[in-house]
Amino acid sequence: GGDFTQHWLVSRDKGATRTRENYPAIWRELASAPSPETLLKDVLPRLRAWTLALAECRFRSIRHCATVAGLGLVDGLQQQCNEIQGFCDTAERRLAETEVDTTRAQISKELKRQRQLLKNLLDARDSFAATLLSRRCKDVDADIRYSCIEALNRWAQLRGEASWKQYLHFAINDDEAKVRAAALLALQPLFRSDDGPLSTEVKSLAEDLRPRILERCHDIDASVSAAALRCACDLAKAEVLKEEDYGRITDLV
Repeated sequence: GGDFTQHWLVSRDKGATRTRENYPAIWRELASAPSPETLLKDVLPRLRAWTLALAECRFRSIRHCATVAGLGLVDGLQQQCNEIQGFCDTAERRLAETEVDTTRAQISKELKRQRQLLKNLLDARDSFAATLLSRRCKDVDADIRYSCIEALNRWAQLRGEASWKQYLHFAINDDEAKVRAAALLALQPLFRSDDGPLSTEVKSLAEDLRPRILERCHDIDASVSAAALRCACDLAKAEVLKEEDYGRITDLV
């Protein structure tokens, strides 16, 4: 980055905390307020182009602001997806309960339209998120990398199958401790098996990351080590750990 000022996204000055809360909320609202049709046709293409362009700026403060704005837009897209998914779930229940042919036809027609909108929104969400993360998850500035991993933590709790999970691989070994800890925290919701067995994709991810997670259990930073231990416990419950792995964990107890 070309500047080293403590801009308000990272500043500890009075009032900066409220700004950090309000700024992403504005962008989230910009993506969640318009109708899905208007969002996909006009609003999102403009905002996506603007944020991605500024996220390439040589000044880190501008890159950081643009990155957080883009992540907020992805959050807004997810909010739209949640609302449409809720509508589809309700429509499917009504369809199962309704016997009148004309009513069933109306519900089926609208359900088909909403499902297509949902697919389009999910595609737009994943495409935007993948493009933004591919450019900024490896940024030279640790605060920008941390903002990206924080967003991954929010998205991981959705237990989705999106391609952005790959960015947690190298974040576990980031030079900055807070980034490593955030990456491990983002993995925990994915690896929890409370709702049943892990999906094939998530189990494959868990097996790939198992050696790195066990290595981070011995991290020099206490917060990283604690997060890795919690991750290892989730891997154990999901029956991903091997017998020899337990020795590396019990050594810490």
